[in-house]
Amino acid sequence: MNHIRTACVAVLSAGLMMGCNATNKSPEAKVKPVQPNPQPMKSDVAKRIDLVKQEANALSQQAAELPGRTADQDRQMVQNVFGTLGTLLPNLAGPDENGAFRQQVQIVQTTRAQLTSAPASMPLEPVIDTGLRAAYRALQGLHDQQFTEDQDTAQRLDQLGGHLNELDSAQGAMHSQVVAESIRMIADVIQKMTDVLDQRLNGAPAPRTAKG
Repeated sequence: MNHIRTACVAVLSAGLMMGCNATNKSPEAKVKPVQPNPQPMKSDVAKRIDLVKQEANALSQQAAELPGRTADQDRQMVQNVFGTLGTLLPNLAGPDENGAFRQQVQIVQTTRAQLTSAPASMPLEPVIDTGLRAAYRALQGLHDQQFTEDQDTAQRLDQLGGHLNELDSAQGAMHSQVVAESIRMIADVIQKMTDVLDQRLNGAPAPRTAKG
């Protein structure tokens, strides 16, 4: 009888040990592969470029109508230009904009706000000049980051930078003329950048030759 009990105890002990071992075994954890940062789909890029085209065309139209016939009209029109630039520049840059670019865009947007709220007696030339130079610096930084291969854009930016220097000496109606021409040159640079983006989207190489 004792032998039978001993045998039973041994069988039960072996069973318990097997049960514990089975319980401790866990299926191997499946490690999910790390997904790379999702890239924008081509359809999303195409939508952004279409929006940039629309805004760039609107800016070109606004620039063509400058300067205004009166000081009040000119102020309103320039205010509208900065409003367009405040949304166009971020869309042109896309998701790759950096901190320096965002800072210049913020100055552009602030310029529009100041033109909206400034009293009629306040001199607007310094405000407008600051906004135009911020737009230029934003475009220059964007060129250095995304359009370095396009010499035509670089040449247009150089011409714009030189023209902006005339703002310091121009006054009154002459200042409005310089502002109008500066905005037309900004619109021209943006149109060129938009063309390059469109060429990239459609697989065509961007031209490197600068126009004379």
